[in-house]
Amino acid sequence: FTQGEHLFKEGDNASALFLVVDGSVDITKKGDGGLTTLATHGAGAIIGEGSLVTQEPRSAAAVVSSAAATVLSVTWKDYKDLLQHNPTVAFKLMHAIARVLAGRLRGINAKLTDLMPHGSGHAAPAAQLEEFARFKQRLFSDWSF
Repeated sequence: FTQGEHLFKEGDNASALFLVVDGSVDITKKGDGGLTTLATHGAGAIIGEGSLVTQEPRSAAAVVSSAAATVLSVTWKDYKDLLQHNPTVAFKLMHAIARVLAGRLRGINAKLTDLMPHGSGHAAPAAQLEEFARFKQRLFSDWSF
């Protein structure tokens, strides 16, 4: 891929997850204020895993931010084939995906904590905390295969 080229766009159907071999890829999302870069991932990063696992449309876009990038793709069919023919590799891939998701959730928790008032005696409204707890629960339990 070359600079500015999309691996996928927000709203696309998920067909694969990607492993960045070299180069860098920005994850961007459209919002009221325009386009926001959520993260930049380099060599070794797994991207696009959420939509592939949930079979939901892409929640963000992935666009090459370096002069060029080399990526490997793994489709859902590839993963099912791995499960059948090489379950050890399939397990390692799913374990890597789980670690990526857990790390991203830790990052979201940290950002959420930073947004909450500290030491003022004010807590986030109960409805917001309950909604976040439901989101975390769904993230780790709603995987259907």
